[in-house]
Amino acid sequence: MRRREFITLISAVVAAWPLGASAQLAKGPIRIGLLPFGSPSNAYDQSLVDAFRSGLRQAGLIEGRDIVLDIVWTTGSDADTDKAVTDLIHRGAELLVPTGSTASVAAKRHTSTIPIVFVSVGNPVAMGLVENLAHPGGNATGFSDIFSDLSAKLVQFGKVVNKQDTIGYLWHTA
Repeated sequence: MRRREFITLISAVVAAWPLGASAQLAKGPIRIGLLPFGSPSNAYDQSLVDAFRSGLRQAGLIEGRDIVLDIVWTTGSDADTDKAVTDLIHRGAELLVPTGSTASVAAKRHTSTIPIVFVSVGNPVAMGLVENLAHPGGNATGFSDIFSDLSAKLVQFGKVVNKQDTIGYLWHTA
């Protein structure tokens, strides 16, 4: 799955979470605080935000009516990210969507009540974002890129085994 398609999928999940919980309340639009990493002037970074918006539209959500998307770009520094999270909370974000480990940890550090759907973090358990992968607990859940860590282990495994027929056997029987 390409990254852009993944971001679109995430936006559908994000869209469903707060609306399902507050469907009976019939209040104004849900304010989503999006913390993308990068710069709005970078075409690739902006394309990920556009994909997120597209996913929200595909889920049937209209900006201004159903949701308000409040975007604060981050550079990855702790001070910058802390300020971005604080600003979103003060502006009334009802859901935080941080991208990357730094923004996700900052969001978790600043709130235990606002739902957090993190995107692309290394190991959410080790970072203290969730209790475990099967049952996150708390106010945070999301998507991890922990499998990228596993791919390095598979390469190490291949180097240790280093026998063509053994590798072939493992590959064909898996």
